[in-house]
Amino acid sequence: MQEAAQPARVIRFGPFEADLYTRELRKRGIRIKLQDQPFQILAMLLERPGELVTREEIRTKLWPEDTFVDFDHGLNAAIRRLREALNDSADIPRYVETLPRRGYRFLAPVGTAAPAAASPAAAKTPQVLQRRRRWGSGWLIAATVTTIALLVVLLTLRFHTSSSGRSTHSIVVLPFVNLSSDPEQEYFSDGMTEELISELGSLQPDRLGVIARSSAMKYKGARVGIDQVGNDLGVDYVLEGSIRRENEQIRVTAQLIRVSDQKHVWARNYERTRGGILAMQQEIAAAIASEIEIELTPQYQQRVAALQFTDPRAHDSYVRGRFFWNKRTDADLATAIEYFEQVLKYEPHSALAYSGLADAYFYRSYAFGNIPPAEGMPKARAAAIKALEWDPNLAEAHTSMALVRFFYDWDWAAAEAEFKRAIELNPNYPTAHHGYAVLLLTVYGRWEDAIREANRALELDPLSVPLNNIVALILVHSPRYDEAIERSRKLQELSPNSPQSYWYLSTAYEGKGAFPEAVAASLKAHTLAGESDQHVTRLRDAFASGGITAYRHLEAALTIEKSRQQAPRAVLDRLGLARAYAQTGDLTAALNILQNVCDERSGMAVWTKIDYSAILGMNSDRRFQALLQRIGFPN
Repeated sequence: MQEAAQPARVIRFGPFEADLYTRELRKRGIRIKLQDQPFQILAMLLERPGELVTREEIRTKLWPEDTFVDFDHGLNAAIRRLREALNDSADIPRYVETLPRRGYRFLAPVGTAAPAAASPAAAKTPQVLQRRRRWGSGWLIAATVTTIALLVVLLTLRFHTSSSGRSTHSIVVLPFVNLSSDPEQEYFSDGMTEELISELGSLQPDRLGVIARSSAMKYKGARVGIDQVGNDLGVDYVLEGSIRRENEQIRVTAQLIRVSDQKHVWARNYERTRGGILAMQQEIAAAIASEIEIELTPQYQQRVAALQFTDPRAHDSYVRGRFFWNKRTDADLATAIEYFEQVLKYEPHSALAYSGLADAYFYRSYAFGNIPPAEGMPKARAAAIKALEWDPNLAEAHTSMALVRFFYDWDWAAAEAEFKRAIELNPNYPTAHHGYAVLLLTVYGRWEDAIREANRALELDPLSVPLNNIVALILVHSPRYDEAIERSRKLQELSPNSPQSYWYLSTAYEGKGAFPEAVAASLKAHTLAGESDQHVTRLRDAFASGGITAYRHLEAALTIEKSRQQAPRAVLDRLGLARAYAQTGDLTAALNILQNVCDERSGMAVWTKIDYSAILGMNSDRRFQALLQRIGFPN
């Protein structure tokens, strides 16, 4: 005897699923709140799609004769709630059609699906939002940031969703204006900007791209129109605002502007004291978590948790630390280290503070050299290890570890694994893409992959000088000379007084065989680097008399001559001297410098293979090959 066919448990229509057993409605896996009676009406319609379900049938099932209610009012209210859940219209229905005085009919095609669990983030309030913590001024930023971030994403997606529901959007958070009477509160407004960027970037990176801080801060204090910001950065939306803080009182104003028509699509004011903000934040965030059209991923919840501080002094110190870290001078990095250490006095388990410490020690050892690598890099590694212990899902911590593994340990496989994990956790973090691009370039010579990663970083941080710099460098080495010239021109716009873009331009023109243009760019670089008029004239005369070969030989000779008057101390200058020796044929002197840099375990050693392999005679030198093996380059 054949068993009777079992009725479908889950019915799918459009982006929705209705589980007839659990009486749950989901949209793309996110549970939609719907009361029991509207859901039962939906179930009746779904069981007979395209057919009339009469009012009398609905009355019989949901409002028995012994139920004393206003049936017409109750039915109309239930249908209205159902249409609201489906975002449907009575006038132009997509799902539920009204047949006046008769009943209703379901219009859309339906199918069956395997039972699917609702998204944990949608099924309940995120755990991090349920935590009760001691309130203070540190919470003031964090609570308001989370509220604004979630509201902005909700509004952005509602205003701009494709039929597939997988449209992507981009947004920039312009620097919040400090309206406080105390200019020392500038760190506070900058902290609000940075944390909003971080919050938004963690939501769902495959659907919402967020411009990084360094590009956003280019507009601080600038009077530019929204249309120009949109053109510069290629974004769909701009979030701007202001902060006024007086003692424990704070007022935040934020507004979201659509670039296409410069319409203010949302604005809100927040006025808070020490009390009340946490409850307000939890209420709004919980409501949005149940309605928002993107999933609040576990990574996002972990990110929110990482941004919270139980002690307001810890949060204040962290914001100050990042304020100085972003200045990127050696003195400011030293100050940043002091503030990050203060954070750990108040909250010893702060992964963000440890990651900040790791980055500060790394840059002081790598970029500036004021701390010897053997002293600074182990401190950076120890801090990165601590950061990962307290939060193994923090993208910044994995990136901090990757930088140490790459530039100090010379452990390429471990570095690559850390970069990939950081990108997996937060694809909107440009530093991870940047570092991975350099690894792909210098170690593996994978030009196309390096360009892809660098361009991804550049999409997130288009006005960043270091990122435009690395993209130009990769293009010069690839060699994609026309693109290198274009990127060098962009770099000149961003940093007109820096000689670096002209060095790239000169190399690219030389690669194309455009020698006069190459020399013109090189002479400009020498001028910007502070060389004397006599120096520049000698170079110009060398090209006029002997062409590009004579020019490059004299250029190298002048570098060596200058070093005899004052020996270079910075690692970058010493590497430039090594290159000059190699170009003049003195490989012994060049290799001695490279050997010293390697002995110091300088991070700059990772550039050895790509910077020197092309020099005539270098690759065939056994000492050079031994040096590459010591650093650990693959054969």
